[in-house]
Amino acid sequence: MAKDPQGQTQPDTCGAAAFAKLIGQPAAALASIARDGPLRVIAYGARATADFRPTRLTVRLDRDGRIASLTCG
Repeated sequence: MAKDPQGQTQPDTCGAAAFAKLIGQPAAALASIARDGPLRVIAYGARATADFRPTRLTVRLDRDGRIASLTCG
């Protein structure tokens, strides 16, 4: 389950759970995923727009460029 900007739990509308194995991997691992919907990658310390798109997979990277989290929105 994912959380929207208001902190409400939402269903996994973007399929983030299917990519959970990527957490801890380098960002380059994203090149190997096949995905139909939108994908957003946010570098460590970078700002992101607050628009919530339930079908978009949002990937946040840590300071070492590794995948820290996968959420919908």
